[in-house]
Amino acid sequence: MSAASCRLAGLLAAAMLGLAGPAWADACGSHNWNGGSPSSIPNCELQVQAPLKLSAWESKGWTFHCTGDHPYYWGLAFGWSPSYTFDNTCFTVPENAAVENNDTNKFDATFTNWCLKSETVTVTLACSDTPP
Repeated sequence: MSAASCRLAGLLAAAMLGLAGPAWADACGSHNWNGGSPSSIPNCELQVQAPLKLSAWESKGWTFHCTGDHPYYWGLAFGWSPSYTFDNTCFTVPENAAVENNDTNKFDATFTNWCLKSETVTVTLACSDTPP
């Protein structure tokens, strides 16, 4: 790859990181803006998911679920702003609300590792004991 191509790839990755996903301090900070004034997820519990490892420049669709006594995920499929966070800036993690099929405990996303080596990302979901 030429130096110009490497610079272009780096700029593309930086641009994608700017669109990477939620800017909330934690996933329970998500809000529903569809009803006028923002409301919060009731009885929200943060659930840390198992780490996911991807090779350099790899993309993969992946699903995580809320479990236990807080089995409900209040995501984009139910009109909420992103109700998840992730811990690695090498990744973009857009939620695939269309394939969540109104499954009340499912978070589906496409993970892309933009770094030039294998990386691991951990997702934290905002889960509730109340259905959306």
